Amino acid sequence: MSKEEKGDNMLCAYNDHQELVQADYQLNRDQKYFCPSCRQRVYLKKGALMIPHFAHFKSCSQFAFSEGETVEHLQGKRVLAEWFSQLGAKSIEMEAYLPKLQQRPDVLVELDASSKIAVEFQCSPISAQKLSKRSLGYLMVDYFPLWIFGRRYRNKKISPTVQAGMFQDRGEITCAFLKNKTLILVKNIQQLGYPHQIKFQALHYPLNKLSFDGGGHLLPAKIVNGGSEWHKEEDIHLFLQRQSYYKSANYRPFFQMLYEQGEAVLTLPREILQPLEKEWRLKVNPFQLRFALLKKVEALPFGSIFSTQELLRQLPSGLLNSYRAPQLSNPQLNVAQDFLNRLEKSGVVSSVGASYWQYERRAKRPQAPL
Repeated sequence: MSKEEKGDNMLCAYNDHQELVQADYQLNRDQKYFCPSCRQRVYLKKGALMIPHFAHFKSCSQFAFSEGETVEHLQGKRVLAEWFSQLGAKSIEMEAYLPKLQQRPDVLVELDASSKIAVEFQCSPISAQKLSKRSLGYLMVDYFPLWIFGRRYRNKKISPTVQAGMFQDRGEITCAFLKNKTLILVKNIQQLGYPHQIKFQALHYPLNKLSFDGGGHLLPAKIVNGGSEWHKEEDIHLFLQRQSYYKSANYRPFFQMLYEQGEAVLTLPREILQPLEKEWRLKVNPFQLRFALLKKVEALPFGSIFSTQELLRQLPSGLLNSYRAPQLSNPQLNVAQDFLNRLEKSGVVSSVGASYWQYERRAKRPQAPL
């Protein structure tokens, strides 16, 4: 949980017998309760319009953040803790303080000796940089950071913050969202033909139908309401012409590159127009990256042998910037490899070994209409 999200509320506290209890409607308000962090007195708050929780009589430095928790966040934490309890987790701690990191995940779970998870249910705004820093902290102490996003982040765009919270599930890039008691896993994310437009598969799982296998991977018992959400794709040439006409700032470097190389939108090779699957993870305009890769290949003498890594090293560093995701490998090598595989299919290069290529011929350009 981020500092922006916690507020001076908590779901667990110690009672007079030093037992950690969870806030509940059945608890007695007259009993004494103590903060798990500072050991100061706290009191139980509950009511018809309020989720039971504990709060300090006086502000606690470890809880004195900018705002209280939302109902969505309080309910979500409890739902997630109950889910892991149903899975038979070895231990579950809500809001456990990690002094080495000075972080307090929403739920700390130990499935077994080799599977420890720090669960963060993120409902409030947080930057990708802050989220990445927290993830790196959890990884440093051998906890798998599982970021699950709330309603604010459930839209058709994958923000840099959500990218920073992505993880690998069975080798597939995944991000997770919680809606009531349903976990939504977004997978199979692919770039469409033009920037900022993607397609993905959103799989909906009631939590009682989802478990973990022995390796800590999510294991659905049954896909419920699974389906794909698609963005409409349009003619790429027309799209680029429109960006040129309206002098779009995001496309200015790409059109400048075309001008300097004596190329035009209408005569671009088809290899430039087709999207690459993992391009959505890069910050640069994907047309610009594909064009730069092709021109670096075509600048070589025919018959030259080169590696994917060598080709990447020739590109300006600004073309390779990606959104940070601590649990994912950098996408640059995969994107370049996919593009070279495409060039091989069209005869521009041929494969001469693992990640090595030979330049055969220039890419074909269509004739410009009269």
